[in-house]
Amino acid sequence: MSRITFLSRLHPFLHRRVRLENDHVAKAFVGYYQLVKSPPANVEELCLESSVNIITAADVLRLCQKIRSLTIRFSYRHIQNYEANPLLEPLEALRSLRSLYIELVTVGGLRVCYLPDYPIFHRLTHLHLEATGIALSTIPFGLSKLSNLTHLSLRWYMSRSCTSGLQGFLARCSSRVLVLWYLGSEYNSFEDDLGRRKLADRRVVLLQHSRYTEYVAGGEFWSYAEQIIASKIRTNGK
Repeated sequence: MSRITFLSRLHPFLHRRVRLENDHVAKAFVGYYQLVKSPPANVEELCLESSVNIITAADVLRLCQKIRSLTIRFSYRHIQNYEANPLLEPLEALRSLRSLYIELVTVGGLRVCYLPDYPIFHRLTHLHLEATGIALSTIPFGLSKLSNLTHLSLRWYMSRSCTSGLQGFLARCSSRVLVLWYLGSEYNSFEDDLGRRKLADRRVVLLQHSRYTEYVAGGEFWSYAEQIIASKIRTNGK
C-alpha cells in the first residue's frame, strides 16, 4: 500500500496533532493534500523535525494555514545557502498561530534577532526559543515589545543575554509564565543569578532541559509550569 493511499484512508480522521519526522513523510503529506485539492483542516498542532527539507517544510506550512501551535527546528546550516529565507513568507501567513517552538536562527540572524521585526511574533501568546550549535550566542532582542505574549520559555544561558527584555516581560501584569531551562550543572547558580538580575519572581519556573522532550511529549509543559506557580502562591501567598 502506498503512503498516499494510506493517508487517504485516514482522511478526514487525521489527528489534530501532526508530527512529520523526516522529509519522506513530509513529502507524502504534501502530496496527498495536493492530490485531493483540499487543505488539512483538522490540523491544529504541527511539529516539523529538522530532517525535513526546508523547501518541503515551506510547502507544509502553506497547506496548514489553520494551525495554532508549531514546533519547527531548523538551524543556520539549513538556511545559509538561500538568498532569502524560504520559511519567512509561509510563517508570516499563519494568522491563527498562537504558540511557537522555534530555533532563533530559523527566522533571524546568526548573532542578533530583533523579534518585533517579524509580525508572526506579535500574534503569539506562547513562545519557546532555542539556540544550538553555531547560533549559541544569538541574542533575542525586543521580548518586552511583544504585547500579546503571556508565556515565554528559553534556555538559561540564552536568558543571560537578554536580561532587560525579561525584566520588561515580567513587568507586565499580563505575563503569566517564564520558563528557564537549565543543564544539571547549572542549577546551583540560579538563585543568586536571578537575584542579581532582578528576575526573582514567582512566575519564573526552572525546568531541567534534559527532560524537555519528555515534558512536551506528555502534553503542554506550560500547564505544568502554571501548576508550579499556583503551588508557590498557595504556599507563600500572593
